[in-house]
Amino acid sequence: SWLVPELDNLWNDYQLQKLVGKKLDELHPGLHWEIGPGETKEHFFAFSPNLNPEKIVITEKYVDSAPQLEHWEFLSAKPRKRWQKRTIRIKKQEKVKEINCDNWKYNLTSFKGGEFFDVNLLPVGCNNYSESDLCYFGDLLVQFVLGERLFIDLIDRVNIIKEGSSNEPGIDITSLYEHLEELSDLHKNEKNENV
Repeated sequence: SWLVPELDNLWNDYQLQKLVGKKLDELHPGLHWEIGPGETKEHFFAFSPNLNPEKIVITEKYVDSAPQLEHWEFLSAKPRKRWQKRTIRIKKQEKVKEINCDNWKYNLTSFKGGEFFDVNLLPVGCNNYSESDLCYFGDLLVQFVLGERLFIDLIDRVNIIKEGSSNEPGIDITSLYEHLEELSDLHKNEKNENV
């Protein structure tokens, strides 16, 4: 009830942003939140389970009890990013690190007949970055491309494969979302046929 009248102020009010984080933490420790341009409405407010599958039930309850608003939609996990350039910027120990992942490739390793996957990333053109940075950026990239819910449901691990160490050419990172959705649908259909 206190949040709804304040939603439009969230974009620029740092104190309000901190308050939302604090209130969510009081309701259920470990939850995060995010706002952005919506898919079905102008804006979204996402209650984030912070990649914890057990907390999805809680964020779904919050969404179920949220009011219907004209300009805002409520989500139970962070949606996938709708970006033109796949550039990730992070601040680490007062230093800003940035990486462009537009040319990255991937391959998938399937487990349990397509129930979940490893994403094996080939960070094309990123030889100047440390392995730990590439692992961190790679994990974020897959979360951003898929959205939090699909990441939780389908991804076991994100692995970095160094250039030249794999014989497989890799698939363009722009295809990852549709590729996994298609494989997930195939797996669900096969399960239903076997029941």
